[in-house]
Amino acid sequence: MLACSTVHQILRRHGRIDQDARAAHKPFVRFEHEHPNDLWQMDFKGHVLTERGRCHPQLTVWLMQLGTGVGYSRPYHPQTQGKDERFHRTLKLELL
Repeated sequence: MLACSTVHQILRRHGRIDQDARAAHKPFVRFEHEHPNDLWQMDFKGHVLTERGRCHPQLTVWLMQLGTGVGYSRPYHPQTQGKDERFHRTLKLELL
């Protein structure tokens, strides 16, 4: 396996790295906040079967009524929802 630096040197040597595009690239920034609970992340899982039947959470409406800002990520991209996916796995394993 080649090191990233080796691949980079080979691509640069053969003129395959556009310096303008490289300068425009912005480093990845984590969504960290100054204080705990400044940002909450959740995912709509769909209905959950309970002893009393199906439960259909309508969380967005409730959060907006409380004055909470709601943002959305791209659907069907679980890699952007790591914390939520881990929660769903634990919920399914432990409770459902």
